Amino acid sequence: MQLLQLQVALMSLGASALSAAGAGVAARAAPMPAGYSWATLPVHWFSANATSQLSPEAAARIAARHSLVIFNGQSHAYQAAPFGKNSEGKMIAGGKMIRAAADKLGIPRPSVLAYFNSIVGWTAYDFETW
Repeated sequence: MQLLQLQVALMSLGASALSAAGAGVAARAAPMPAGYSWATLPVHWFSANATSQLSPEAAARIAARHSLVIFNGQSHAYQAAPFGKNSEGKMIAGGKMIRAAADKLGIPRPSVLAYFNSIVGWTAYDFETW
């Protein structure tokens, strides 16, 4: 019963917050990112290729299908030279490949983020030695 009451309270809070936020600002809609449409479900990529940097084909597939790309820092291209090092540089290189692939395809560039695990000391991060 308490869970149901909580759900009802949250729904009514959301409805009142929406109506208060919309009062007097209906004409001022938030700008949407280039290429964004509510007709398509946004799909995001959060992963890493531990064995190597992305291939041009993989970068093109990711760019064509995803609006947000997140690299998993401690394992992206971990086995690529330099082995187990320079994770930050490898994520930046992968992000540049994806954005260049989007440019080549003539589509909006996906946003690219890097995920850093700050709980465990990963030796793949160069900032670990700083």
